Amino acid sequence: MDIISKIDQLKKKDIYTFEDIIQHFKDYGLFTLLFLLSFLSLFPTPLSPLLFPFGIESIPFGILIIIISIYLLVGVKKIYLPKFIRNRKINVSFLKKPTYNKIKHYLKKIRLIFKPRLTWLFTRFSNNIIGILFIPLATIMIIPIVFTNLLPGICLTLISMAVLFNDGLLLIIFMITGILVFLLY
Repeated sequence: MDIISKIDQLKKKDIYTFEDIIQHFKDYGLFTLLFLLSFLSLFPTPLSPLLFPFGIESIPFGILIIIISIYLLVGVKKIYLPKFIRNRKINVSFLKKPTYNKIKHYLKKIRLIFKPRLTWLFTRFSNNIIGILFIPLATIMIIPIVFTNLLPGICLTLISMAVLFNDGLLLIIFMITGILVFLLY
């Protein structure tokens, strides 16, 4: 089952807790979070030139990615959240709206590139390698210099997408690209 099917299954109810969503995504949970953090780190905030003149807005994302990478290395599949966050309710009714259908349309187009290939690569060992690669890339993102988060953030996003879409071939390509980006910096 891929990530699109997992998201579609959330349409059964309108309100979930964080704990429900974590249980629902299971193995995809950490990589979904890694994808979101790395993807969001690519976009500068509107006030970043005034508030964060040296690209500091990527520091929290980089720190969280390092923490999740350590989770991958240790073999933890579910991130620990305090009880007040786990019990927090999330309204997912937007999944039933036309906007989600447009997003799903684009996800299906992305699915033409990311196909389930070399799925035997997705093991605990590959998670360890991904975690080892994510730590230096996230560390580069933390450096408060303008544009240091762009290339590592792209690599982190693409590697996470390869895992979410079960594409081992693109995982290998993006991991090699990530190593080259690390060596470049």
